Amino acid sequence: MKQIFILGAYGQNNLGDEALLEVFIRQFQGAKIVVNSAQPAVTESRYGVQSVGTYLNWPPRFSRFRSMAASDVFVFGGGSLLKEIEGNWLARLVYFARILGILAFAKLSGKQTAMLGVGMGPLHYPFYKFLTRIAANMTGVICVRDTDSSELLKSVGVRRPVYVTADPVFTLTSPSGQAPLGLPVDPAKPFAVVVPRYSLTDSEQTALAAACDAIIENHCPQILFVPFQTAYLDHFDDTQTARQIQTKMRHHDATQVWVTDSPRDAFEAIGLAQFVVSARLHALIFGAMQGTPATALSYEVKVRSFMAEIGQDDYCLTLKDLEDGALPEAIDRLVMNRSQISAQMRSKAAGLRVASQRNFDILREAEAARDPYHLAGGSSTP
Repeated sequence: MKQIFILGAYGQNNLGDEALLEVFIRQFQGAKIVVNSAQPAVTESRYGVQSVGTYLNWPPRFSRFRSMAASDVFVFGGGSLLKEIEGNWLARLVYFARILGILAFAKLSGKQTAMLGVGMGPLHYPFYKFLTRIAANMTGVICVRDTDSSELLKSVGVRRPVYVTADPVFTLTSPSGQAPLGLPVDPAKPFAVVVPRYSLTDSEQTALAAACDAIIENHCPQILFVPFQTAYLDHFDDTQTARQIQTKMRHHDATQVWVTDSPRDAFEAIGLAQFVVSARLHALIFGAMQGTPATALSYEVKVRSFMAEIGQDDYCLTLKDLEDGALPEAIDRLVMNRSQISAQMRSKAAGLRVASQRNFDILREAEAARDPYHLAGGSSTP
């Protein structure tokens, strides 16, 4: 039986990444799957697959290296991959070194490699662009989730085929239309979902709180804050940010913070909402799949790129726009055009679902042809 080693930001209590993992496990049914995870025991218990630590633990048990040696295919599964991560230069260098080390090991041992449905960037410094070019040119199959990622790879000197597909989460199964158990708002009454991010500054939180007060006064009597990353590391926990926004609101008693470890529950809740305000990419994707209009807070290029892909640029605000008080007016326009936007999003999402499935079809075509470098079909840049 073929063994597939799936690499990603799994086990970090991030609903978007866990939704990606759910998709990859389903798509690779029939193969033996090994997943890297920041919390291997949690991943094994939740998904019933073998899992090894993302990082080296002490005492070393070498399970990660044994799994790599036994695997036939290495798949970097979704998410933002080749980018300048948050932190200092050393953290960024270690991040790239890990990816390059895995690719070098695979190449030397004759194993197939793939990046499926990934995003690229941000990349500002020449050194990281150079490392990105090396990593991409060492990879057998490259499928990116948006045109901006493809253009970025081309701009840094990648000359091998790059296939433009879509985020793998678009292949999630359809919603049930039922309210998740434990939803702390009344689904029979209109509510908005707000998805903050831990990186929002105090002034950005204040501006978002003011916009939430305007939502309650003008559009929805309830707001549901849904932290998408929780309880893995305090610094990266969206829950604290949600609660800080609550305390800055006049109508904080009309809001609830809902912490869930189920991507499916978050997906269902967003489908029931009147609209979404989100600083998290996969909350926007969950909304697009169900025709729930959204206003995006673009903290990184991937958010802007996605809103452009679905034709919703007018509802993508920068964090400077947020601070300048532009969000309430954007929400007013969103509500006014809700029906039209919903129809547009559903139409775009249907096409992206087909494109999303191409991530896996392209890999299977490469495996069948035993040629990961010259694939038939798909959209590519030479």
